[in-house]
Amino acid sequence: MLVLDGKSFSGTFELVEVGFGTDEDFAGKDLAGKIAITNAGAPGKLSPNQLFAEGRSKTLRAKEAGAVALIERFNVPAIPWQLVSGFLNRPQMSVDQGSASELPYVWIEDLKNKMTGEKLSAATIKVEGKVNTPVEGKNVVAWIEGTDPKLKNEYIMLSAHYDHVGVGTPDAAGDSIYNGARDNAVGTVAVMNAAKFFC
Repeated sequence: MLVLDGKSFSGTFELVEVGFGTDEDFAGKDLAGKIAITNAGAPGKLSPNQLFAEGRSKTLRAKEAGAVALIERFNVPAIPWQLVSGFLNRPQMSVDQGSASELPYVWIEDLKNKMTGEKLSAATIKVEGKVNTPVEGKNVVAWIEGTDPKLKNEYIMLSAHYDHVGVGTPDAAGDSIYNGARDNAVGTVAVMNAAKFFC
């Protein structure tokens, strides 16, 4: 189970199946004080970015319908659960997209689709909510105007990250730095050299 967003909550709640969590799936469903259960993603929208985008939309729909939480069955065989849980079950840093939702939003591994039918009557659950800590970051932006009178109004973006995992738990030799042959400054140097080329 992975808590993606929302405050802590606990209790016994009725579970309501809402398919893929589309507007049509939510229509006419009594979700007041209940937990909405959906499949992760949507038909034809199962890439990692699409899973998160669809989840944000479903969270809004569930909140508007009066649900106390949204649980998505993670049943995407193309994306290993171990990879997802290993990536998400650690501190993350992301761009601020506004205040986090207070509606609990959870993924549960269900590759064999066991959370269906009569098994969706009710559940007793206790979830410790996600903790978000604001951190001020820095960024660098540069712009080179084109010389063509028409094309200079169009843009090509070159970008790179200048951060990495950084420092962690020391290994057997005492090295705590996450060294990487192509991490840290390589992307930044590539963009700077591209800028020199275009100047």
